[in-house]
Order: sequence, then C-alpha cells, then structure tokens
Amino acid sequence: MKPQKNDAADAAAISGAVSRTMRFVAVKAPEQQSVMMLPSLKDVVASLKSEIGRLGFTYLFEPISGKLSRNSRS
Repeated sequence: MKPQKNDAADAAAISGAVSRTMRFVAVKAPEQQSVMMLPSLKDVVASLKSEIGRLGFTYLFEPISGKLSRNSRS
C-alpha cells in the first residue's frame, strides 16, 4: 500500500529534486534532428495522401451517386 500523499511529502520531494544537480543532454546537430524527424514526417505525408485520395473519390463520384439516387426514386 502506498503512503498517503500530503503537502509535507510533496515539499520534501520538491526540495530533494531542487538540491540535485541537473544533467543536460548535448544539443543534436541539425543533420541528426532531421534524421530523427523523418518517421513522423512520413506519417504526416501518408495521412495527407489518404485524405486527398478520399476527397478526390468523393468529388468524382458524388455527381454519379446523386443521379443514381434520384433515378431510383422515380
């Protein structure tokens, strides 16, 4: 069972965190950043490609489906 959280425990944790030394990560070169960005960029391009395809399909076949539904009523 976890101990109950309270203000005293929170204050102790905060003061402990503040007293520790900070470790910083080295800044990545622009080439490294661009390589790391590629997978997410590919996902965005793939989703946009799918969306454009769906929109194109809708605009191409909307007039046909409208005519078909009107003809089937009469």
